[in-house]
Amino acid sequence: MQKMGVAEPQLEDLFKQLVPIGAFATAGVLTAGLISFRQGKSQLGQKLMRLVW
Repeated sequence: MQKMGVAEPQLEDLFKQLVPIGAFATAGVLTAGLISFRQGKSQLGQKLMRLVW
């Protein structure tokens, strides 16, 4: 008979890999949006900021 919590370590390992990737991707898009606003490219900045939400 299998225990119900057997698959949890694999799922936990997957989250440990995906969360940092998502965090860095979000930070990268936000940074690119802020840089484009600063350079006067407001439409590009708006598009980048909307990608995050």
